[in-house]
Amino acid sequence: MTKEQIFEKLISMKQNNIDCSQKDKDGVLLIDYSHLVKTDENGHSIWTEAFQRAIDENSSIIIPASDTPYYIDKTITVPSDRYIDA
Repeated sequence: MTKEQIFEKLISMKQNNIDCSQKDKDGVLLIDYSHLVKTDENGHSIWTEAFQRAIDENSSIIIPASDTPYYIDKTITVPSDRYIDA
């Protein structure tokens, strides 16, 4: 691959990222999935299932500011073409 081809590819990738981030800029709020939150033995709210479902069902997720952390207790799979605003 030539230097010019690499630059063209990078420009294309950058534009694709911009397009994806603008597609659903408003997105869905993670707290819209709060009914899926579990509480662990220490009283922490575990957001794993809510986060995964929000990512699976939407291309843009907004994680609003919070005084308490959003605890995740296992791996979350993020498909491609997702935009997360935290």
